[in-house]
Amino acid sequence: MMDLSPSSSTAMTSSKDAAFYFKRSKDKFSTGDVEGAFADLDQSIFLAPDNVEYRWERVNLRYEAKEYQPAVEDFSAIIQYSKDAEELIVAHRKRSIFLEVLGRYDDLLADLDWLIAHNAATDGHYTWRGHHKVLKGLFSEAVEDFTAALKLRPNTNNTLLVRANAYSRLK
Repeated sequence: MMDLSPSSSTAMTSSKDAAFYFKRSKDKFSTGDVEGAFADLDQSIFLAPDNVEYRWERVNLRYEAKEYQPAVEDFSAIIQYSKDAEELIVAHRKRSIFLEVLGRYDDLLADLDWLIAHNAATDGHYTWRGHHKVLKGLFSEAVEDFTAALKLRPNTNNTLLVRANAYSRLK
């Protein structure tokens, strides 16, 4: 006997339907039907909002289309739903770029803080955070970030220069 309880049939149908729409969106992209492909991709995400693979597909397409705010929303969902450490690092790194473009500097700093706290930051991330701390007038914290960047990549002229500038502003 087949189980037709609401929870059983909904889960099976939604999962199958989401996969169907996702596959169909890829097919439509390959034939040049971009509008139809996005509609199907949106439908697959509507039916399976926690499916990170679908979100990655859409965020990459949104990046190409320079749709930064919707891309940030997809990155935020990836960060919310993913359990994979590497995937989270990539999502925070890429989202931070879009946050910069959108002028959302406090959110950008939060992403840079996350990367640093999770030992996933490069010298560039420390320098970037230091730059934004200088803009906020947090010169002492900026010096700490520039110094951390220099520990990762010593004798970087630009970082030495901006650290010297931050020191100067501290008086």
